[in-house]
Amino acid sequence: MKLATGVLCTDPPTIRPDGRADLSGIYHRLVAPSLPSPIIGYMFLSFRVGPEDFGANRMTFDIQLVNEAGARAALPPSTVDVERRSNEGVGSVFLALDVSRIQVSELGTHEFVVWANLHQVASVPFQVVPKP
Repeated sequence: MKLATGVLCTDPPTIRPDGRADLSGIYHRLVAPSLPSPIIGYMFLSFRVGPEDFGANRMTFDIQLVNEAGARAALPPSTVDVERRSNEGVGSVFLALDVSRIQVSELGTHEFVVWANLHQVASVPFQVVPKP
């Protein structure tokens, strides 16, 4: 399994019939009017999977939010079923998590670190800056 996309976006993603995702409001910088401040929207992950991934049938994603000092906050695990979508043996797995309930309490760089079945597969960094 390889990471294809990992982004934060303000709106929920839409998956089209052709298997592609439409995303809007992608951001890498969160402007915080005050602290603590909620993260806006969704974290969207898109993985390309191959025949070796189909045997497991189910992937458990563990996600932690890490700040510059290395402090970690764990999100509840998410489980996704992997299905073969074509005869070519390659498909995509999409995961969209509502992260709007998560609060950041410090300015600076933060990142979501993502594991799939206990293997680190993604890092989605973003900055928290003060409102001018």
